[in-house]
Amino acid sequence: AKDPNQVEGYTGLGWSLFKQNQLSQAAAEFGEGASQAEPTADLYAGWAFVLNALKSFSLSNVRADQALGLEAAWQFTHGLPLNANSLHLLKAENYFLIGDFNNALKEVQILNPAFDANPSTNEGLTALAQEIERLKSQT
Repeated sequence: AKDPNQVEGYTGLGWSLFKQNQLSQAAAEFGEGASQAEPTADLYAGWAFVLNALKSFSLSNVRADQALGLEAAWQFTHGLPLNANSLHLLKAENYFLIGDFNNALKEVQILNPAFDANPSTNEGLTALAQEIERLKSQT
């Protein structure tokens, strides 16, 4: 209330609302913060996770890209074990859920360069889905 143009306030409120599962309100706070001067990677990363939870997978990837564009080695420093790899994994999941299996594979390969699968086959899609789930279980 003292300074409604401070992006940090919107970012903190967005993350807090996200942790309380108040997703629509969190998205609104992140959106308002993004309209302020110099939004941060923390803001866009939080927004990406919220949008994924709201099943807005394509827009979640846009926000994840914005976070990574601002800070390629992003790391959340406020109590949650999230970092740039978490955003790449989020993007892989989002791409898979919208049926963009080639881009899902590319994101998985950022995290596990040794992984390969042919996403044009049922076996490849199964392997890709299993690898995404395996990576999620490691975080």
